[in-house]
Formats: sequence, C-alpha cells, structure tokens
Amino acid sequence: MSAPGGRISNHALRKALDECRWNGPAFANEVNRIGREMGLDLHYARPSVSQWLGGVRPRPPVPEVIAEAISRRLGRRVTAEETGFGVPGPRRGGYDLGEERPGGPAWPPKSPVPYSLDALAAVPDLSGLGFGSARERGSALAARDVRSVATMTEMFACTVAQFGASPARKAMQSYIDTKLRPLLLRPAKPGVRWELLNTATRMVRVCGYAHYDDEAHGNAQCYYLLSASAAIAISDTDAVARVLRLLSMQARELGHAAPATRLARLALEHGRNSGTGMRALLHGQLSAAAATAADGKTADRHLRTAKKLAGEPDGRTWPGVLTGAYVSYYEAVTASHRGDRTRAITALAEGVRRCPADFARLRVIMLARLAELQAREGRLTAACRTWSQFLSQSEAFRSASIDTAVRRAKAILHPYRYHETAAEILAQIAHRHRHDRVLPETI
Repeated sequence: MSAPGGRISNHALRKALDECRWNGPAFANEVNRIGREMGLDLHYARPSVSQWLGGVRPRPPVPEVIAEAISRRLGRRVTAEETGFGVPGPRRGGYDLGEERPGGPAWPPKSPVPYSLDALAAVPDLSGLGFGSARERGSALAARDVRSVATMTEMFACTVAQFGASPARKAMQSYIDTKLRPLLLRPAKPGVRWELLNTATRMVRVCGYAHYDDEAHGNAQCYYLLSASAAIAISDTDAVARVLRLLSMQARELGHAAPATRLARLALEHGRNSGTGMRALLHGQLSAAAATAADGKTADRHLRTAKKLAGEPDGRTWPGVLTGAYVSYYEAVTASHRGDRTRAITALAEGVRRCPADFARLRVIMLARLAELQAREGRLTAACRTWSQFLSQSEAFRSASIDTAVRRAKAILHPYRYHETAAEILAQIAHRHRHDRVLPETI
C-alpha cells in the first residue's frame, strides 16, 4: 500500500511498534529521551510518528535512535534496516584504532550516534575492537614519539578537568585521527609498542570522558569501549578497571541501573590488584550503582570499604585527597538514593571542601548537585548561596554538562522567582546567558 505522495508505508516500523505495544506519543517521547543522551534536542510527537509510518524517512542519525529505542523496549538488537529505514548507521565494532581504511569513515564516528545498551552487553568481550592488526609501515617508532603522545594526553586531560570538554574535544578527536593513528601503523620494538598502546589507551579514555562531559553519550561510549579493548589487548587490568568504572558511571547517570551495576562489578574484578586509591573509587562506584538499583545492602557494604580504603595513609597525598573527594560524592549518591538527603548534603559539602583545585570541573558539578539537594530539602537560602558559588566558579567552563546544571538551577528556582535571593541567582543566570564568552574550539 502506498502512502500519499507516492511514498510506501513503513510496514516494518508498524510491526515493530505493535510488538513494543507503543502508541505514537509514547514512542516519540522515548526517541526524544534517547536523543538527549547523545546531545540531540529532539521534539517529536504523534504527527512525526504518523509521518514515519507513512514512509517519511527522518534525517540521520534519527533512524539509529529509533532502532535503539525499539531495541531497548524489546530487549534484543534491532537495526535501522529492520525498522524500514534502509541504510544502516555507523557500526559499533570491528574497527581497529590503527586500521588503515582509505576513504572510510573515522571511528569512533564524529557524527552523533545513539548510546547503546546492546554494546554494553558485549563488555568485556571486545575482541572485535582489537588493536595491532594493522599493516605496519613507515619509519620505526621511537621513545620520543610515545613521550609526545603522553604530553598531549596530559594537556588534554588537564584542559577538560579545569575548563570543561568543549575547548578540547574536537582538538582531541583530530589528534587521534591525524597523529595517533599513523603512529600505530608504524613498526616498533615490543617495549615501545606496548608503551604507545598504553598511552593511547589513556588518550582515548580521556577523549571519551570529554564527550561524556559534553553529553555526547553515544560517542563517549564508543571511545570508552575502544579504550577498554586496547587495555585488554595489552593485559593492563588497571586500565580496564578505570574505563569500566567510567562506563558504569555513564550508565548510572543515564538511568540504566542494572548495566551500571554489572559494569561496576566487572571494574572491581579487573582492579583487584590496583592501587589503594583506585580500589576505593571502584568500591565507591559499585556502591552508587547498587544504590541506584535499590540494592541497599550491597551499596552500604561497598561504601564502607571505599571509605576505609580512602582513609588509608596515602589519603593525605594529592591523589589521595582527590580519591577522598570522589568517595564523598559516592556517599552522597548512595545516601540520596536511600532517602537520606541530610547525609547526602553533608557528604557533598565535604566532597567540595576536599576537591583539589586542579579538578575544578568535579568541584563545580558537586556544587550544582549540592544546591539541588539543598533546594529539595527546603533550604532555599543555603541553596542559593551554593548556586552563587557554582555560577562564579564555573564561569570559565564550556561543556554541555555545565550548561545542563545551569538550566536545572533556573528550572528549580523559577517557582521562587519573587523571592529576593532566588531572584538574584536567576538574574546571574540571565546575565551569564547574555554575556556568554565563546572560547576557541582548539587548544
């Protein structure tokens, strides 16, 4: 049967929606929600769904978003082709960071891709993303090449931690595509090769975190999975644990409690021989994930372990202080999900106090969440003081996560807009939007 205008009705999509038992508005809402996970501002409603069923094809990457929505609903992988939209989107696996693909698309893709629960199900079996299969060519790698990558990695990581993701994200993508990939194609002695892959693992992980901070969650997931595959390839269990923790953090914050808990357990398993500070973070993440999944006993047990490890002697050193700040954050998440808002507020305030100056992004995010908890607790004046700190300390930041925190503050305070203190914060937000400075996209 043909739709008006000569289009062919999308019977495959109709069949999928029937299987999902979704009406038009419910389906559109889920597509919008998954779009937000990848940084897309979608506003589909029933008329759009009717158009899709009538043969209209939405612009990329929406067909992939639709496929992901149906996949989650049915609990099995459904491709864009199977929903009647024809051309498949970017693949999730099978590309090597050092793979030579003349004229092919960059991997991970630069265009937005959906966050995929199906991709998480494969962790830690990531052999399809393996490293080292490329044909070697060019002059031999030298130690100075590895040092150069390590220096750039450190610079990118510091930029994201101190100024947010937006100033560094595209520069990092470009560096990986144009500098790191060619290095991975060059011949090298085993020791130099290992050092390069170890450094590449961290750079790709940092790039994933930058996408996470900019709320491009599907692309962040691609980089995280690639980093994990590299760490597995060189048997670096500590690096595997680090990236699995980040994958768990991302899944939890997106509301996927079960995958977050499974990933946190895997991270802890791989990190059993990591240093004290990292093991504290791994136990803390499992505590937060378990609390989100309403497993209070597991959450409490691992939080106790995290706090114990964070209190060991290296807790007085700089890395130990950062660990203590993170563990306080995990305690706040766990307490909040267990209904103890007062304890959560106390823990977040302690996390803000302990956070090192070099990790300004972590501190301002904790300030934003502390203000939200204070507001929900009815402590409006205290919340406004905290939001004032957040706005002043995050002024130089450019990232989608900071922008979201500002929008949340505005939404929470809107009902109190005639309250003097709340009105002052709303005025600061309005002034910030009017005079937002644009930072360069590259470093």
